[in-house]
Amino acid sequence: MYYPHDFHRVKGELHCERVSVARIAEAVGTPVYIYSHKTLVDHLRKLQRAFRVMRPLICFSVKANG
Repeated sequence: MYYPHDFHRVKGELHCERVSVARIAEAVGTPVYIYSHKTLVDHLRKLQRAFRVMRPLICFSVKANG
């Protein structure tokens, strides 16, 4: 199965970067949104490069999730 960006399986268990998704769910409960810091930063840098001439203020809205 394909997992985008920094989500992957380690010994059959889903991880975000180096952290077990199950461990996150145990710690904070469910439902939970899990973000990859590395993926967010990578995407931010791509946007900054693409629009660098305009020098925009690039923000992220959690409300985008519903």
